[in-house]
Amino acid sequence: MSTVKLDAVFTHAGINRLLSMKDKGLKEALTHIAIGDVAFKPNNSMTMLLNERERFPITDVQNGDLSARIGVRASSENEFPVRSVAGFLEDGTMLFAYSSADLNFLLTYLTPHISGLDIRFLLKLDAVPSNALTFTVTDPGSLIYTKQFAQMATMQISNSRRFIEQMINKK
Repeated sequence: MSTVKLDAVFTHAGINRLLSMKDKGLKEALTHIAIGDVAFKPNNSMTMLLNERERFPITDVQNGDLSARIGVRASSENEFPVRSVAGFLEDGTMLFAYSSADLNFLLTYLTPHISGLDIRFLLKLDAVPSNALTFTVTDPGSLIYTKQFAQMATMQISNSRRFIEQMINKK
């Protein structure tokens, strides 16, 4: 897909949360990115993403002076167009949203046939209070294979149980 140039709209609730934490000498963490299937014009009074379809932990951050390149690995059982993105703080407060008033706007398309779609974007931090925001990054490998590892572990445990039962019944 081609590069889409949009600016994030920061929410009043998100900025107020950052200021409140900064006043206490703490930083607030951006932990999750939500994606939705509706295009809309974001505004700073938003508290939730319109028609949110999925929410993913942040898997990569490259932090600069006044920007951060953020990445998530999106995997879903559902199929839908991604037309909006929002960032959420650790306490669940929405910090920002990306989208467009153009109803045909499309960032990407998520399908169950893709085991991990990397979605990356640049977040300009000039509207964020300095030294108020940090990022929580979750290892993407642990997210992609969790279901497969659980299935494999279940099979191994079942096989071990059957083996032990057979050994006990032979005695």
